[in-house]
Amino acid sequence: MSRFSTIILTMLGMTPFNFVTRVQAQITPDQVCSRRGLFVDSCFTVHGRLRAYNGNPPYRIWILGTNRILGVDDNRGCVTPPALDSLIGVQDMVVYADIVVRPLTRNQPGVMRMVCIASARHVVARPAYFIHRPPR
Repeated sequence: MSRFSTIILTMLGMTPFNFVTRVQAQITPDQVCSRRGLFVDSCFTVHGRLRAYNGNPPYRIWILGTNRILGVDDNRGCVTPPALDSLIGVQDMVVYADIVVRPLTRNQPGVMRMVCIASARHVVARPAYFIHRPPR
């Protein structure tokens, strides 16, 4: 790392060591079910509603017929499938689908379980009006 880079990172409150350790390899959706190590269980399918929320995690899945919410983790390198990311983040839609997820955390009552999304089938999208106002 050059001296200039070290100075800039120090001014931003980051040491060069912290900067290097924060960079993680991205886990693409096609790698979620086959990757080892990071996950606590195997992939499973939920029928739920995926949408954007204010706060962290920004995308959450409500498993239909339950009070259970799964958080889609983006801090550990998981990448949301581009088609879903576009529907939710760009087109401002709520997505109902059969979503294949893989858990990053153990299941605990009363605690949001963090997952990565591998894929989605039977996708139905509805306007969310989270970003854009509804028509009058």
